[in-house]
Amino acid sequence: MGRSFRGTALTILLALPWLAGSALAEAVPVRIVLFGDSYISSHNVDPKLAFGVQLEAALNANGPLVLVTSTGYTATAARGVARLESFLATESMLGGIGPKVVILELGSNDCFRFKLEETQANLDAILKVLANLHIPVLVAGTTPYTTCKQRVRPDYDALYVQMFADLATKYGDLYYRDFKDGVGDHPELMQDDRDHPTAEGDAVIVAKIRPVVEMLVARAKLP
Repeated sequence: MGRSFRGTALTILLALPWLAGSALAEAVPVRIVLFGDSYISSHNVDPKLAFGVQLEAALNANGPLVLVTSTGYTATAARGVARLESFLATESMLGGIGPKVVILELGSNDCFRFKLEETQANLDAILKVLANLHIPVLVAGTTPYTTCKQRVRPDYDALYVQMFADLATKYGDLYYRDFKDGVGDHPELMQDDRDHPTAEGDAVIVAKIRPVVEMLVARAKLP
């Protein structure tokens, strides 16, 4: 009996480091970084009801432990390149604890400022940096403004939508076709500008995008 007890005790002691590591892995939240423009940063919505807040609550209700962080409003893909460098530098100083994933939603404000090829190049630069850091990404496209097709080039819409799909494929990232899916064609879920979702609209977005975000979180790895 004593020999058996000692063997059992030894087995438990040997297992303790693994158990501690496993518990630590479960305790460290996956950080979801929102990187994008006024859509994903919930322009003019009560901060307590913003997309990120609602997404975090939805995921933590019955799913994985996450912490949603927003980098704030980024106007264009070109600004996004510089902003990413600044954000990563800050993260480095903070220690960058825990696994991270990124939801990238940029490009809708570009059409009157940059050529589509420039937008694609800037988004590509952002995704390349994240890929080199082994950070999983969800590339979220948007529906282009009607005026882009009318005033920039007639094939803008098709090329714009395809751009996000191609970039996601290039880097092996997840892809979500339209961030405002289920909201953009419902005026009651939009603010008076008919462009930005209300808090209720953000709730719809969360419900629709959540399954893909859960897939994104599943790709996160502890460093």
